Amino acid sequence: MQTAFDTAYRHYLQGDYQQAELVCRDHLKKFPQNSNCLHLLAVLAHRQNRQSEGLDIIQKALSLAPQQAELHYTYSMMLLLNGDFAKGWDEYEWRLKVEGFKHKQLASLRWQGQTYKDKTLLVLPEQGFGDTIQFMRYLPLLKQRMGKVIYACPSPLLDLARTIPNIDLVSDSISTTTKFDLYTSLLSLPRLFRTNLDNLPPPADFFVIDAQHQQMWAEKLNTDNFKIGIVWAGRRSHENDRNRSCMLNDFAPLAHIPGITFYSLQKELAGEDAASTEAEQPPEGMQVISLGQDIKDFSDTAAIINQLDLVIAVDTAVVHLAATLGKETWVMLPLVPDWRWLLERDNSPWYPSVYLFRQTQLADWSEPFARAAERLRERKA
Repeated sequence: MQTAFDTAYRHYLQGDYQQAELVCRDHLKKFPQNSNCLHLLAVLAHRQNRQSEGLDIIQKALSLAPQQAELHYTYSMMLLLNGDFAKGWDEYEWRLKVEGFKHKQLASLRWQGQTYKDKTLLVLPEQGFGDTIQFMRYLPLLKQRMGKVIYACPSPLLDLARTIPNIDLVSDSISTTTKFDLYTSLLSLPRLFRTNLDNLPPPADFFVIDAQHQQMWAEKLNTDNFKIGIVWAGRRSHENDRNRSCMLNDFAPLAHIPGITFYSLQKELAGEDAASTEAEQPPEGMQVISLGQDIKDFSDTAAIINQLDLVIAVDTAVVHLAATLGKETWVMLPLVPDWRWLLERDNSPWYPSVYLFRQTQLADWSEPFARAAERLRERKA
């Protein structure tokens, strides 16, 4: 039998936030202590940029179910989005207790930030490649506290990250022969270093691109035109992909600016080839060269980015890689973005080379792309 929560959640997944909210509120009139409906109602307020209301509702839900990890995880992302890092990082640790969270839990002791010059620390990756690229900046700092640091690097990033100073790299499959005393998770490091907006470490500066690789892409992308790399869609299975991804046609305001060649950095994914089909039918007047089939790993993507003048993309790993490499990067954001982009600002404290274009209306990309087109004309003038 379908519950009121199930009905509301189905509407939420379909993007019908108003109907989901109506179902939740109607049910809460009869059952005001239903923490699941309160949780969803908080998320709905959050997604519609009613931040204060969302925080009030999630706090009420937590008062009813203080040990529910999912509530704390949602609360943490709301706090971080609003710039409350002091509370947010502590709450963010609850993600490790969320059922289904894809992360290894080891029998060894978790590191709590102490200094142990005679011990070895293993750092585990987690979540997406964008998260990994963004927070690898913390790895060199660990050497100040530990005798030896091992990072279980995701395989597609191994070649690019092979020169992290004073860090040993192993595959994220983690061999049973890997010896360590303590472990931690990559996205726990901001908390352990008590990160706030005033002491953010700079982006990683240790990614190395093979010279021969670099030359190959320089020859492939040889043109006198202004070169822009674009990405319009992320992984379809991402829980907020409905909001964060756009369509290639949304780039249409940029199409008639002369002297530009656009390069699609859209990586083809098995079973998710809609973006590849879009690349074959770009907006009228837009020259798009698709590179997805030739991109084998992030070393290819990095070498391509180094040849570009600008990257314009939705919130994906490409954004984090381009910004980490110091490339001018314009990020197209939904009304309520992922927590790391914060609110009501057009720059990012995490990345000096990033400029943010935010939706002002839910699901409406026309206004941010119109502003991007205006800025691009000024940039090329």
